[in-house]
Amino acid sequence: MKRVASILTILMLAVFPLHAQDNWNNIRDEFVTAVNQGSDEALFIGKNLISKLENLDTIHPIAPRVYLSMGNYYLDRERLPDALFYYQKTLDIAEELGDATYMAYANGSIGNVYAKSGRYAEALPVFRKNLNYWQQQENQALIPVAINNIGRCWLGMGQLQPALDTLLLGYSFCEEHQVSAAKPDLAYNLGRVYLEKGAGGRPQAKAWILKSLNDVQKDQKEQLYKAQLLMAQLYLDQGNWAPADTLSRSVYEALREDKKYQTLYIEACRKLAITSGKLGNPELAMHYQWEYSNQKDSLDDRFQLNQLMQLELEHNLHKELAMDSMRLTNQEQELELNQQLERDRLQYVNWIGILLLLLVTGTGFYVYRSYQQQKVTFKKLTEVNKEITDSINYAKHIQDAFLPHEAQLLQVFPESMIFYKPKDVVAGDFYWIHEVGNKLLIVVGDCILNGVPGAMASVVYQGAVHKATQQAGVVEPAAILNRTQELINQRFAQTSEANDGVDIAICLIDKQTNTLQFAGANNNLRILSDQELKTLSGDPGSMYPGKDRKFTNTSHTLQPGELIVISTDGLEQQIPDVLDDLRPRIGDIGSVKQHLQQQFEEQLSQQGQLDDVCVIGVKV
Repeated sequence: MKRVASILTILMLAVFPLHAQDNWNNIRDEFVTAVNQGSDEALFIGKNLISKLENLDTIHPIAPRVYLSMGNYYLDRERLPDALFYYQKTLDIAEELGDATYMAYANGSIGNVYAKSGRYAEALPVFRKNLNYWQQQENQALIPVAINNIGRCWLGMGQLQPALDTLLLGYSFCEEHQVSAAKPDLAYNLGRVYLEKGAGGRPQAKAWILKSLNDVQKDQKEQLYKAQLLMAQLYLDQGNWAPADTLSRSVYEALREDKKYQTLYIEACRKLAITSGKLGNPELAMHYQWEYSNQKDSLDDRFQLNQLMQLELEHNLHKELAMDSMRLTNQEQELELNQQLERDRLQYVNWIGILLLLLVTGTGFYVYRSYQQQKVTFKKLTEVNKEITDSINYAKHIQDAFLPHEAQLLQVFPESMIFYKPKDVVAGDFYWIHEVGNKLLIVVGDCILNGVPGAMASVVYQGAVHKATQQAGVVEPAAILNRTQELINQRFAQTSEANDGVDIAICLIDKQTNTLQFAGANNNLRILSDQELKTLSGDPGSMYPGKDRKFTNTSHTLQPGELIVISTDGLEQQIPDVLDDLRPRIGDIGSVKQHLQQQFEEQLSQQGQLDDVCVIGVKV
């Protein structure tokens, strides 16, 4: 019945007189309802409705609500670049209409996209604008929501005291003005803050998590699951495996069939893998670890690859259109010139005097026509260039979304850093971080190609490494490389392009045994200490499709204070021996990253960037 209703709505868009206000409002309400219910039909309704709105001479009052709902549709499906586009469109339209309410909604939604991407520093000023709008309108229900978002940004940036002050202010506001809807999430984030403080903050963390569970309302299922998982994390930190297992299993069972909240389901699997192992059930622990890895690591790389391939096709199409436009312009100019010459010749035979006058007139007309055609051609080329640039920038958003954030590495090794600088908008260099129990797997790859082709190749190789890790059932670097080689051979079975290769390095750090395993293809790993620089060499030669080769492991026992550096060759092409000269600075990982950035920027001012750069440093 919902599908029939949606089809009827689309037919209404096609045949009903949409100048009638009631028709507009009815279709808007149908679209908003479809988005809120998670219906796939919402996309068809929304696209048709937006097409009608864009054909109007003026901005219709329903436009901000329609664009905002389209952004919500894409946000629910984790398509953040598309969501950001429609939220920005909402803001632009609301500003043009002077609609302060939708300016507030748009700023809040844009901030949520940035926060979901881990870009808290960019989200913070946007959430502050959102708060300012709600305060101006005295919206008691949404003021604490905006305050909570600001506190969440401070927490995401690791600024615990500003986060604590902000969230306490928001909770007090709810108590004072009897606003109940925002209290569970504020209490939940306060629990997160105290949990970040370590063992000393656990009593306060537990108290706030309990408040969140007590404050949660019946329709706030996501908030309930979040609070339960946070309490489970508290029990994990305390070593109380049984209650942590019970809470995590409750969330797992609730979301196992209906995975609307995919991130929470993945987190429940991760916790159950830990508790099952601690409670003496290794087979169950392996089951949950497999489910966790399968859900987390199988991020839709096929979608990413299809998007990049689509961008490449659009890129080629735009170039062909530009060439066709230029050829058509030249043909028109040539035809016009021939016609003018023929007219001039006939006039010359009859009236020599008239010919002179016509010649002057014709020349002036030709110059003017050429000028107009050049203006048209320039405008077309400008539009094509903008579309190509927008497509490549969109590809960058996709690639950035699939690269792990530095905060993920800092959670495992607080003294660590990532230095990543693409040469072009998108890069052929990639990296991946994967935690399995007490072990951390770090992968760094350097595709031979650069730009959009390199980014497409990086998707293929990164996806193969993900799949190899899952299928191998182990995290031994050489085994992963061997399986990756097999998968690449299958993927490129019908092609043998020599430039499809990759230089790759994989290291596995075992925190419990203080050991390191390393394997690589045409890439090495450095271990720096106060006394020496040690290099673990990978196998010679890049990894190429169609090769049948096996890779070898190298092991090393880690000592306190050692700095592990795994990188592509881009930085050393730019600044030779810069990584080997880091020994005097290994006492402070912040100094290491600052030194690399300073040296890199100085070289850029002299010769420009030569290649993609990717360096990961971990201090033991």
